[in-house]
Amino acid sequence: MEAGEEFGPPDELKHLPEEKKAAKHPGLVSRLRGFLDVRGINPSPEDGEQQHLIRRAVVLHGLLGEIIPNIVLGDARSIGEGVLHALLTVGQYKHGTRSLESILRMSNTRGEHSFTQSCLPSAPQLDLHVDSVELLRAFGP
Repeated sequence: MEAGEEFGPPDELKHLPEEKKAAKHPGLVSRLRGFLDVRGINPSPEDGEQQHLIRRAVVLHGLLGEIIPNIVLGDARSIGEGVLHALLTVGQYKHGTRSLESILRMSNTRGEHSFTQSCLPSAPQLDLHVDSVELLRAFGP
């Protein structure tokens, strides 16, 4: 679930059924003073042409350090240019950040010091989280 998905925009909170309000906390809605709309890693209609790429790059940088620490060199990550391009430019991650995280966790990086195309999971595994044909096409000829 992406941020804000469960209840939608703040103006929709007042239209929640009473049982949903009570399930969270009786006074939750009355205590709200503001909100922060955190966009996910997929393109959004409100985005400029490439804003999602910046969000993806920031999330990818963090996830690589957390999930594949053997490719971390100081503050840099050793990742093949094709892999980086493909992970940043694929159209949609089916489950947002969770899909990107799953792809990294399924990747075979044991003993590797660089994240390359050969580390990626098989196409059927990728299809759970992205369009594998589109992702692999992003590597180029």
